[in-house]
Amino acid sequence: MRRGILILMALGATTIFSLDLSAADRPVVAVFDVQIKFLELAKDKRNMLTDVVAEELALGGVYQVMPPGDVKRSLREKASESFQNCFDEACQIELGRQLSANKLLTTSIKKIGEKCRLTGSLYDLKRQTTDTTAKAVAGCEVEALVKSIEQVVSEIRAWGGGKEPAEEKGKIDKAEVRQPKTTLYWLRCPLGQHWTGEACAGKAKTFDWDGAMKACPSGYRLPSREEFVFLLDRCDSLVKKGGSGKCKSCAKSKKCRSLFGADSGWYWTSTSFTHSAWYVFFGNGNVFSFAKDRKDIVRCVRGRR
Repeated sequence: MRRGILILMALGATTIFSLDLSAADRPVVAVFDVQIKFLELAKDKRNMLTDVVAEELALGGVYQVMPPGDVKRSLREKASESFQNCFDEACQIELGRQLSANKLLTTSIKKIGEKCRLTGSLYDLKRQTTDTTAKAVAGCEVEALVKSIEQVVSEIRAWGGGKEPAEEKGKIDKAEVRQPKTTLYWLRCPLGQHWTGEACAGKAKTFDWDGAMKACPSGYRLPSREEFVFLLDRCDSLVKKGGSGKCKSCAKSKKCRSLFGADSGWYWTSTSFTHSAWYVFFGNGNVFSFAKDRKDIVRCVRGRR
């Protein structure tokens, strides 16, 4: 906290970085350097991982992102103390406010045995609470760490793409259904179909992954891998660890069946890597990744678990 206060005193009341929120009603997120514990990694590799975090968060236009490099340069011009040493949570919160950010994204990598655990947390400065946290466990090689970052930030980005359910505004539209014990609201039918009151009718549309990320109507988003997997019963250890594997089909999974009956569609998730993305096959419970140019159907959701 002391470090944050000292920097703020040096900055005074000057606003050193601003983005035009009136142009797009998107939260401004300050991205902080990735914290690395118990793992030897060269400085250029650390900086590259932080840049990947910012680049991944900017995908899809959900957030306006303050790149770490730009923020550092601005702070060094105004303050006598280096921003790169501000890893204390209280310091980061104070700095985020001074930068006129709405949210902070912090990421950490911790080596445990032969594996590395990556955790990302999105903090809302106005509400002073954590919006969401995502994690991944994989190898500690740079390539594996990049994939972990892509997975974690993809889940955070997917969370931000939805809107809080507004039950006080009236009854939920019959074309959507609430997932029990959550505040997730799913469209009953895949895109291209419509709800007749008893069943989905029409032909579902197919999209490549980039198209799927933009296809959901306003207020909805593409569900994450985690949100789909949560619907399926008896997922194997590979799926639980974040890899490819198998669960029960939708028809044989209580939560999924209660929402979508015996659906057997192939669905894109928002969780992706550089050239591939995760999909879930309700027909047999397969959870795999495929090239982003593959064509699959889309379900949409809003809210969060």
